[in-house]
Amino acid sequence: MDPISTAITAALAAGITQGAVSDAFTALKQLIRTKYGKKCKISDAIVHLENEPNSETHHIEIQKQVRAIKADKDTDILEAAQKLSLLITQNEPPIHSKFNIQAEKVQGVIQTDRIDNLTQNFGTMKD
Repeated sequence: MDPISTAITAALAAGITQGAVSDAFTALKQLIRTKYGKKCKISDAIVHLENEPNSETHHIEIQKQVRAIKADKDTDILEAAQKLSLLITQNEPPIHSKFNIQAEKVQGVIQTDRIDNLTQNFGTMKD
């Protein structure tokens, strides 16, 4: 898959709604519209994929339209797609993280919205 289709697909799979990733996605879409017009088929394909991000048909159509307009040869669009991909990668939570916190008195709250496995141990640490 070309880097433009990959970035668009990854952004939608990540469920972008705000922040730098959303801004970069919007900038990429706007750049495509500016260079190829609001009525171009790739703009329509992006809208369809936004509405149905799991649609294989729409994923294929994005790739097809990128090739058709040769967007994968356009350095401005490639740079915007690379920036988007980098931001998505930077915003992904680490798959495995291990933290060791040592303190005499501990009081606080642990809050998360995406954790698959969380283990906490309180008390004296033993080696």
